[in-house]
Amino acid sequence: RRNLSAFYGWLQKEEILLKNPMNKVEAIKETKKKKKALNAFKGRSVQEVPITSAVSVDGKRLYQYQKEGKEVELPQREIEVFSVELLNIYEDGFSFISRVSSGTYIRALVRDILSSLNLHGTVLSLKRTAVDDVRIEDCDELNDILEGNYHFHDLSDLLSKRYEVFEDFDEKDVLNGKKLVIESDQPRLL
Repeated sequence: RRNLSAFYGWLQKEEILLKNPMNKVEAIKETKKKKKALNAFKGRSVQEVPITSAVSVDGKRLYQYQKEGKEVELPQREIEVFSVELLNIYEDGFSFISRVSSGTYIRALVRDILSSLNLHGTVLSLKRTAVDDVRIEDCDELNDILEGNYHFHDLSDLLSKRYEVFEDFDEKDVLNGKKLVIESDQPRLL
């Protein structure tokens, strides 16, 4: 889960909206347009990997191509946006919360959303609030940790709800890169 704010220029100043009811109607239309654009991204889609990523193409990381100013065909990945909710609209931007599949480039998602609205902008703030069942509100604050007031979570407790623990293997085989044949009907193994 991620909380985001994107910045761009699209909405008139609030005092102008208050003085002219027609401008307020236009702002409501714009709000509906933003919600519709966000909802259009729900579900599975294909996302172009950004040139700034560490994904390798022909043995070289994409960001290296960018640094060298070289052209490269950007790979595409299947992603899924499970949910997206508009939180606020500001003078020059908006904020929303989303839940996305692993491997989703959030800044690229914002780029694509803004592009669908014929806008250009950037991510102003980005906060990851959950990964699987681990939520930020369940985590210890840095100041508490520095004061020695913290607790450890058992990794198997955190992951057991979503992963099957696989223990029948030889550690040397794994360290040497030997392929393991695992028979399981669970989609995820640990």
